[in-house]
Amino acid sequence: MPFLVIQICVLLMLLVVFTQFIRRMMVHVRGPTSFESLRTIKGIVCPTFRAACQELNLLENDTHWDTTIAEAIISASPSQIRTLFAIIISTYFPSNPRDLCNKYKDNMSEDILHRIRVSSRNSDLEVNEEILTLDRRYVLPHVRQFVS
Repeated sequence: MPFLVIQICVLLMLLVVFTQFIRRMMVHVRGPTSFESLRTIKGIVCPTFRAACQELNLLENDTHWDTTIAEAIISASPSQIRTLFAIIISTYFPSNPRDLCNKYKDNMSEDILHRIRVSSRNSDLEVNEEILTLDRRYVLPHVRQFVS
C-alpha cells in the first residue's frame, strides 16, 4: 500500500516541513536579503531549503525515529503506527520522513488492505491502481484529525 502512506507523508510534509526548514535557516544564516540568499551556503545556491539545512548540518539523524517505529511495530496496530508516524513527522520534523514512510509503509497499511480484501471477498487481492484509488477514503479522514 505505498500510495496510502505516501499520501500521509506528502500531506503532512507540505503543511509543516517546508516552513520548518525556513525557520531553521533564518536562525543560522545572517542577513539574508532574499529566499535565494537564504539557500546560499558557502557561495553555492542549494536547490531547496532542506538541502541548505543538510549542508549546514542542521538536521538530526533519524535513527531515533526509525527505532521508535520499529519498536511500535512489535505490538501496535497499523492504525496506531500511522498515528505515531503522523505525530513524529508533524511534531518532531525528522530529517528524512520519506525514507521512514517508505520503510514502514507496508506495516502502516496492513489493516486497510485487509478491509479491502474482506469487502471485495477476495483474499488474494494485491495492490493495484484500483485499490490505490480506494485508499483515499481511508487516508484523508485519518490525516485531517492531525491537521485540524
